[in-house]
Amino acid sequence: MKSKTRHHAPIAACLVLACAGHALAQTDLVINDFNSTGFDYSFEGFSYSTGPQAVRITDPHNGWGGVGIFDSLDLSAYTDARFVVDYRQRPTNSTDRFTLELIDQNNISAKWHFDNVTLDPISQTTQRVSTTTLAAPQEGIGDWSNIDLGNITRYQILGDYDGPDPFDLEFDRLALSTTVDPPPAYAGAEPDAAWRAVAEQQIRQHRMSDLHLTVTDAGAPLVGVDAHVRMTRHDFRWGSAISAHRVNDPSPQQDPYRNLAAELFNAGTIEASLQWKAWQGEWGPDFVRTQAIEALDWMDQQGMTARGHTFVWPGRQWLPEPVVQLIDEYNDHTTTSQRKAQIALELDASVLNHIAEKATTVGDRVAAWDVVNEVRANRDLMDILGDEAVETWFHAAAQAVPDATRFLNEYNILASGGKTNSPEQQELADTVERLIDAGTPIQGIGLQSHFRADALTGPEQLWDILDRFDQYGLSIEVTEFDFETTDEQLQADYTRDFLTATFAHPSIDGITQWGFREDAHWRPDAALYRSDGSIKPNGQAYRDLVLDQWWTDETISTNLDGEAALRAFKGDYDITLEYQGIRQTHDGLELRDLTLESNLPWAAGVDGYLRADITNTHGDMQIAQQDHLGSLQLDGVYTQLDTANLVLDLHADAGDTLFAQGVSLDGTLTLNLLPGQLPAVGSTIPLISSQTPILGGFVDVRSEFVAVNIRYTTQAIFAIVTDILLIPGDINLDHSVDLLDLSILASRFGDTLTQPEFVDINHDLSIDLLDLSILAANFGRSHQGVIPEPSIALAIALPVLIMGRRVTASR
Repeated sequence: MKSKTRHHAPIAACLVLACAGHALAQTDLVINDFNSTGFDYSFEGFSYSTGPQAVRITDPHNGWGGVGIFDSLDLSAYTDARFVVDYRQRPTNSTDRFTLELIDQNNISAKWHFDNVTLDPISQTTQRVSTTTLAAPQEGIGDWSNIDLGNITRYQILGDYDGPDPFDLEFDRLALSTTVDPPPAYAGAEPDAAWRAVAEQQIRQHRMSDLHLTVTDAGAPLVGVDAHVRMTRHDFRWGSAISAHRVNDPSPQQDPYRNLAAELFNAGTIEASLQWKAWQGEWGPDFVRTQAIEALDWMDQQGMTARGHTFVWPGRQWLPEPVVQLIDEYNDHTTTSQRKAQIALELDASVLNHIAEKATTVGDRVAAWDVVNEVRANRDLMDILGDEAVETWFHAAAQAVPDATRFLNEYNILASGGKTNSPEQQELADTVERLIDAGTPIQGIGLQSHFRADALTGPEQLWDILDRFDQYGLSIEVTEFDFETTDEQLQADYTRDFLTATFAHPSIDGITQWGFREDAHWRPDAALYRSDGSIKPNGQAYRDLVLDQWWTDETISTNLDGEAALRAFKGDYDITLEYQGIRQTHDGLELRDLTLESNLPWAAGVDGYLRADITNTHGDMQIAQQDHLGSLQLDGVYTQLDTANLVLDLHADAGDTLFAQGVSLDGTLTLNLLPGQLPAVGSTIPLISSQTPILGGFVDVRSEFVAVNIRYTTQAIFAIVTDILLIPGDINLDHSVDLLDLSILASRFGDTLTQPEFVDINHDLSIDLLDLSILAANFGRSHQGVIPEPSIALAIALPVLIMGRRVTASR
């Protein structure tokens, strides 16, 4: 290997440098220690200045350019080595990265990029290690993956060609090492990175709310009720691109796709069938508009919120053939200016008609639209109609879909390789500001987020970018996330961290995966699931976060005040209360930004309306309060198991009634008599009514004082009274009329009542001689049939009555 002394410093010299990070081993190679040496050339405005131990590279205007050295290097023994660069940032540097480039004798080049975003403090030496080895360059020119490492003729340090800001870095050493540890794949990948604790706190603050429950029984707090708080749907939109023809295909082969989509996501974007070319039928039968409408209806049935992609994708390759023909005619050098003016009018009308027609056909099935997609790179329509055409399209969309959120969708904003001030980001910011200043009804920014392994953006860098666009006060969604790589562990790690960082940022309203299954993904290696249905590590990372870690499913218990509370993720909930063998489920409760104060009456004893499902597992379910006739109108299903009991009161020709959407019965029915007028023999008393056919029936019917037959119809249950078993005068309901009953009557003799009681034997609300005479007439009677003479009964009764009244009078 030919060597220049000024470039290849001895190993020992480097080991005494105050370099951060890795110390080189004897087997490592110092390519250049930059001690009083510079470069052979510079280009595109770059310059360099040498110092005793470093060389400074600058461009005061932007990162477009670089410097280089002619040198013959044989690096064939270092295929497993990584570049190690010691350098420092100067105060005027604003670029996000630099690149090392090797060029071989055939002018094939290979490149390795170095993140410049998370540098140590300015003027302090830092060390960067290439993310890949010499055998795996990140990109290059020509057949760069097969560069001839044994015949390198020169190497270059390049600036950030996407960077509009000044470049100013000072390099201490460039080396190759086979012993250095590989760097994190992205800034913040370390398990103990500080951003993780911040993200956890922000998720708790912005994605959760307080849930307070109060459970009452007839207005009084109910203690010791177990409340199972179970989330059923995220408020945050977790979505995916949806293949319309797959969800529409009724064949069993597509069941796994449909089932997985419904399980994993609460939102979705029709992947292709709403694009203009597909809408016009130019992509074949799998992508026609009828496929889109049918798929949108399927999504609605699954409870998935739909995004529309897109009204206008203004690049030639995304436009239908009639529009392309107009563009080509306009750009033909033989077209007259008069005809060009006419074409512009026709193009304008075509776009506006398309927006209106599609909006009318789709209707309210879509909650958010990508009104315009990728205006930075797709400018064929704007080159003819002008940039103000974008404003026109947003106004047309606002008129056509006034209730849908209207987005501008763009790519390479978050997928920036760690850059926080890239030209793409600046151009999007400029576009959004122009639209807002023009009064355009834009409501959201869509960030596509297609990643690859050599261009990952760290979590804190993501936050910096999101902070920048959050200032406009618009909704922001990640609209097309995927990460294409064959390194499945890296894929899983970054998926976890990207979802965590974006979910933690309060500006983000939703995250859409751009597909989830390998055989239905535009980048198969990026899928969450393989074609055989097995889950990949990144799919497991998604499930662990979205359906477990960020999912509330807890049981809490009410305190002495009948209250229970927890902090839960915002979304829809079912809350199941369980107490004394009865489960009562309230569904569809919404927990959003404010604290949910939910006052839940206990069903056992409710007289009135209740929205809940009730499962009586082994308790006594009572309708209305004890000694009070009532009705429970249940907006839900009543289910009774074999060890449970339903308790209903009867009075006169009426009884407690249960009305429900559905009824499933087993176990026992207990009928009690209320004080007052008794049911007439032969009367039919409604007990249960259901909006749907009643399932099952009672195994046992119990009633001490009335004999009944239970009659079932399809949707109702009745009690037919066949006999009254209550003996007049049996005040204490022990099936006999005796001294105990007489003493009760004596203690209440002369009372006037406000409501019926069993002591009022003739039901006239007065305890008097008429009641006494009835008791005396039945004194001694029981179900065994012993009836003494009335004179004997009165002889017994009168002294007791007189004694009772004397006691009463002496109080």
